[in-house]
Amino acid sequence: MSISEVVRRRTITHLLEVEGVQACWPVWQQAYRTIAGTPPTATSLITGLGENLGNVFRTTGGQGRSQSGLSGGGAAWEALICWYMNLCLIGTRAVVVKKKSHLPAPVRDALTLSYGASQTNTESDLIALTFPADSYFDAYDGTYTGAQKVELDAVLGTRMAEVEACIVQCKTNWNDNAQIPMLWDLVYASRGFGIPNVSIGRSPHSIQTLKRFAYAFVTLPSNATSRYAITSMPVLRVRNLSGGNYWGFGRKNGVAGALTDIFAKNFVTSTQSLGRPWQNFLDDQLLRLDSEYSYFNY
Repeated sequence: MSISEVVRRRTITHLLEVEGVQACWPVWQQAYRTIAGTPPTATSLITGLGENLGNVFRTTGGQGRSQSGLSGGGAAWEALICWYMNLCLIGTRAVVVKKKSHLPAPVRDALTLSYGASQTNTESDLIALTFPADSYFDAYDGTYTGAQKVELDAVLGTRMAEVEACIVQCKTNWNDNAQIPMLWDLVYASRGFGIPNVSIGRSPHSIQTLKRFAYAFVTLPSNATSRYAITSMPVLRVRNLSGGNYWGFGRKNGVAGALTDIFAKNFVTSTQSLGRPWQNFLDDQLLRLDSEYSYFNY
């Protein structure tokens, strides 16, 4: 089993054990099965469900602001996005991590902002990680705990130039939160600060040592989508994000991409190195939802 699958299993298993997610899941499940089918195909999952996740989410929370059992609608939206993106990426070298404890230490260090003696990270909800193409990572024989995690972190630390990372911030209130990804993307894009004792990364790791880094925004606006135009301030704030701007509906040119578009922009390395078209590969993987990937609880 690859390291990406080990981390993916841990991420999704933990995600579906959260009480609030468990409360929502039966309703979500009925909704996404209606859209994507049972079992889904690559097309019905990537395109069909990717353009309707907003509708799935709203089956349990109206406009997404009052979901009980979770710390606001944003946490519920984040959980659904994490589940969906990982399901689309099964079998690849890319994985989307929710808990920072599931993230390899070198990558966590690379994304850390130091301000004097204080250290912090973006309030990112999700971090997508693409591991190097190597037998050590593709045929990982470990549990990603204890001494094995320490060893993997040490090996990955020497291969950071082959690692890709994409922060995916998930919010259900576009108007109030659009400035957050805009500012963090600017912070990470900076090659230096004129303020003493401010830096990105912890030695010897920084985002400059990564093969690729991007910052994406996935939103579910509480307002009607028709109210957003190319000239709207929330749109202008995120239109140039390095990882793109997406929402849980079909794409609207100049405003937001459908979530399905995030894969072409940020996961080409993992989806185009499978030896055959990604959708053909994913079709085969999805036939294992009742066995190898049953932890997704599709």
